[in-house]
Amino acid sequence: MPCAAVVTIGCRLNQSEGDALRTLLQRQGNQVVAKTDWGFENSEGSAEANFDERRLETCIINTCAVTERAASTSIKWIRRIAALKPKPRLVVTGCLAQAEAERLKQIEGVDEVITQNEKVKLVEKCPILPSRARAFLKIQDGCVNRCAYCLPAQIRGAPVSKPISTVEQEMKDLLANGYQEIVLVGLNLGTYGYESGTTLVNLLERIAQIKGDFRIRLGCLEPDSFDDRIIDRFEEFRLCRHLHIPLQSGDDKVLSLMHRKYTITKYRTLIDRFVERIPDINIGSDLMTGFPEEDERSFNQTLAFIRDLPIDYLHVFPYSSRPGTAAYAIKETVNPAKKKERVNILRALGQEKSINYRRRFLNKVLKVITEPGSWVMTDNYIRIFINSKSNGKGSGRLAKARVMGVTMDRTLGELVES
Repeated sequence: MPCAAVVTIGCRLNQSEGDALRTLLQRQGNQVVAKTDWGFENSEGSAEANFDERRLETCIINTCAVTERAASTSIKWIRRIAALKPKPRLVVTGCLAQAEAERLKQIEGVDEVITQNEKVKLVEKCPILPSRARAFLKIQDGCVNRCAYCLPAQIRGAPVSKPISTVEQEMKDLLANGYQEIVLVGLNLGTYGYESGTTLVNLLERIAQIKGDFRIRLGCLEPDSFDDRIIDRFEEFRLCRHLHIPLQSGDDKVLSLMHRKYTITKYRTLIDRFVERIPDINIGSDLMTGFPEEDERSFNQTLAFIRDLPIDYLHVFPYSSRPGTAAYAIKETVNPAKKKERVNILRALGQEKSINYRRRFLNKVLKVITEPGSWVMTDNYIRIFINSKSNGKGSGRLAKARVMGVTMDRTLGELVES
C-alpha cells in the first residue's frame, strides 16, 4: 500500500483541515502516517522519529502564513521533504499557498500547489482523521473583522459555518470512533452561525444532548464576539474549564491602531465574569508586542494590565509585517532588539502566571484525557507528565490524575483509579 503523510503548520483550524487531508489520502488508497509516528513537532507534544522517510510516496505540506516565522517554518518543511531521496510527490497547500502560490511553485521539488480556497473545497465533505488524542473539529471559517496585522482573515474570506446537523453527526462519528474530547475550532469561533441566523449557543445546546461520556473544549474565542450566555450555561454545555481569549495589547491606543473592537476595560470585565462564575478556570491569551507606535508607555501599560489580570498563560509573539495587511503600510517604530526584549519580558510573566496557576492543584485529582506516551491533559488545560507504565488506558480516554509536582516547564502526576 502506498505511504503518505500530511505535515501541518499553524493553528488548530489548520490542524483540523490537515486531518481532513489525511482522510482524503486514505480514501485514495494510501497508508497515512500520523505525525507522532513520524516525529513531527506539534501542539500535543513531540515523539522521537521512528518512521523511515524513504517509504513516503506522497507528502502534503499544509502551510501557515500568519507570521514571518510560520511562513519560514513552512518553507523549511517544503525544502526538507523536497530533499528526500527518493523524493515523494510533494504537494503544498494552506494559507501560504494562497498568499504566495507563484513563489512556492518555483521551489525545486514542489510538484503541485493547491491554494487554501482549493483545499477547503477539496476536503469539504471529508470527515477528519485525527492524528492526536483530542479531535479538532472545524465548525466555522472566515472572519468579518479586518485586524490591521491579520493576513488569514483576508485569505479565508467571509464567515462560513457548518450546519448544526452536520456538526452533530460529525461529533457522533468521532465519539463512535472512541474520541472523548472534541475541540471546536474556527477562524472566528464566536461568530459561528451569524451568516445563517443561528449562534454558537444554539450549536452547544444541540451537541450537549448527544449521549455518551465526553467533553467539549472551545478553541480560540475573540472577546468582541463572545456570547455571555455561554458563561451562565458552561457546565450544561459540557465545556472544559479552559478558554483562550486573545488580547493582543493591554493599551487602548494600540488596540485601536490594530483595529481591534474592544477596550481593555471590556476585556477585563469579560475575564472577571468567567473567573467569578467558573471556579479554577484556566484562561490564556495571545499578546503581540512591537506593533507600530507601541512606545514605552504603551508597553508598560500592557505589562501592568497583564500582571493584574487573572489569566494563567500567555502566547507572546513579536509583530511581523505581512504584505497585504493594513499595518504593512505603517512605518515600524520598534526595532528588532527592542521587540525581542519585550517578548522575553512578557514570556517571563507568562511563565510566572503558569507556574502559580498549576501550583494551585498540587495533590488534587483532576479529570484528564490520556495522550500518547507519558502525557495526559486535564479539563482545565494542564498537561501532566506521568509514568508511562501507569498509562494503561490507551490514548484518548477519559481518566483521572493526581498532580504530584510542578516545575517551571512541567507538571508531574500519576493516574488514579476512578
